[in-house]
Amino acid sequence: MRIIVVSDTHGRTDVLERVLAAHPDADRFIHLGDGMGDIELFRERHPTCPLYSVRGNTDTLSTDPEMLDMTVAGQRILCVHGHTFSVKRSDEMLRDYAQKAGYDIVLYGHTHQPVYHYSGGIHFLNPGSAVSGVWYRFGIVDITSTGVVCMTAEIPRNTHMSGS
Repeated sequence: MRIIVVSDTHGRTDVLERVLAAHPDADRFIHLGDGMGDIELFRERHPTCPLYSVRGNTDTLSTDPEMLDMTVAGQRILCVHGHTFSVKRSDEMLRDYAQKAGYDIVLYGHTHQPVYHYSGGIHFLNPGSAVSGVWYRFGIVDITSTGVVCMTAEIPRNTHMSGS
């Protein structure tokens, strides 16, 4: 099971298109907020793509939830933008919440900085801002029978898709 995670696209729909093109066999795509218009346009273009999303602090008109709780391949996953947990200051509040609620994986954004760490039996992944310099940033979560692997990743912005 492969999940591609994107956050903070801030009006850059091309990021979602490029990441989808780079990972067409992913089982799920998750957008962690601050890109409501990008998400809506992407859904119009790709209505069958399994895209899940949460509302970020700049998504004031979004009807997306602030938190998404899902179980995928036996792993309980929390998806949040992160602003309601003050993650720019520290991830302590988010860690406490996740531990008490029994999550296996926590996906969050808001800080614009890519981060992965494993703490207290929980994988924490922030893909960072989707657009950074010459890179498109995103996260990858692989859930297999042997365990969970999370990582931050990036592809060069100048990568051309066929037909572009």
